[in-house]
Amino acid sequence: MLRHLRQMQLFHFSFILFLVAASGCVPARTAPKIAFASERDGNQEIYVMAADGSGATRLTNDPANDFGPAWSPDGSRIVFASKRNGPKRQLYVMNVDGSGQTRLTNDDGDDSSPVWSHDGKQIMFQQRSTNFEIYLLNVADALAGKAKYINLTNTPAADDGVPSWSPDGTQIIFQSDRTGNRHLEIYSMNFDGSKVTRLTNHTADSWSPSWSPDGKRIAFVSDRDTDPEIYVMNADGSGITQLTMNTADDEDPSWSPDGTQIMFDSDRDGNYEIYIMKADGSEPKNMTNNPGNDLSPVWQP
Repeated sequence: MLRHLRQMQLFHFSFILFLVAASGCVPARTAPKIAFASERDGNQEIYVMAADGSGATRLTNDPANDFGPAWSPDGSRIVFASKRNGPKRQLYVMNVDGSGQTRLTNDDGDDSSPVWSHDGKQIMFQQRSTNFEIYLLNVADALAGKAKYINLTNTPAADDGVPSWSPDGTQIIFQSDRTGNRHLEIYSMNFDGSKVTRLTNHTADSWSPSWSPDGKRIAFVSDRDTDPEIYVMNADGSGITQLTMNTADDEDPSWSPDGTQIMFDSDRDGNYEIYIMKADGSEPKNMTNNPGNDLSPVWQP
């Protein structure tokens, strides 16, 4: 009898869900937004727009330039770099609507290229004092004014550019000139800085690596075809495939959350605009199309 009653309750609950869905009352999933930097209003500021390129909204408004936005894992906050409090870039965080802008770092280095850890507790970034290194910062400590830095690379080489965390949080990919021949290659390492592995090996530069959402592929930029183009490779560095092929500079690739598209910036229309294409490089489309340079697009998680 009790089992029969439970079955009836489950049926009634399921039937109610069906009726609600049929009536259109189930809230629609919010499409991810795009954060990017733009000079369209004079100096470089941080903006967000819809995934179709519409509704661009300015989030920062400061005489200094604001650079390189990155989303928190829950999509509620954006970290970025700015020179608003001195000649060197420091890290700041704000809410998705631009409110609550708070300084995270306050040091003698030049801090930039921030990315969040997948649990939202840490931010990885590059700092330049004598050379570029990759550092880790605890967000709670930084918000409390007690920022502590962990150097993950600590080599004489320049480990610069925007690093990328693997989807499972266990590995980091970055660019470096540590080969000693003054050109950039893509490397991977464990989340604690151990077991550094070189993924690319070419006489031309390779930079701006970006991990796909499934962790199986890496998009990156290389000028091995004379000018910067977008390439993709397997996570172990094999199977390199060129996705874009034109005389313009295509840079800063960013995967869509479902892995079916890649967004990037390009000056193929005269100034830098934000483009989107399928993950195989087909059907590129200009998303911004305005006179100011639009740079460093990143998808909201």
